[in-house]
Amino acid sequence: MFRATQVRCAPTEADSVLVAKKKTLFDDNPVQVNELTFVVKSDLSQLNQSIAALQVMSQQMHPKKNKADQEGEHNRNVLLLLQGRLTSVGENFRDILEASQAAALFRWTPG
Repeated sequence: MFRATQVRCAPTEADSVLVAKKKTLFDDNPVQVNELTFVVKSDLSQLNQSIAALQVMSQQMHPKKNKADQEGEHNRNVLLLLQGRLTSVGENFRDILEASQAAALFRWTPG
C-alpha cells in the first residue's frame, strides 16, 4: 500500500516542482497589493489607537498609587501583550512587503 501511494504521489510532486519553478511566490497585481497594503496599514493604525485608548482608560480606573491592585496590573499586562503582538504583526507585514517588492524588482530587472 505504501509503495502504491508513493507511485501515485510521484507525478503530483514533480508537477508541483515544475509549477513552483515557473511561478514566483509573489505574482500579485501591484494595484491589488497597494490596496491591500492600505487596508492593512489602516487596520493596524486603528488597532494601535484602540490599544492606546484602553491604556488611558485603564490608567484612569486603576492609578498606579495602589500597588496591590491586581486587576489594574492584569490590565496593564494584557495591554502590553496586545501592543507587542500588534508590533510583531506590523513587522511581519513589513517583511512580507519588502520580500514581495524585492521579488517584483528581480522579475522586472532587464537583462
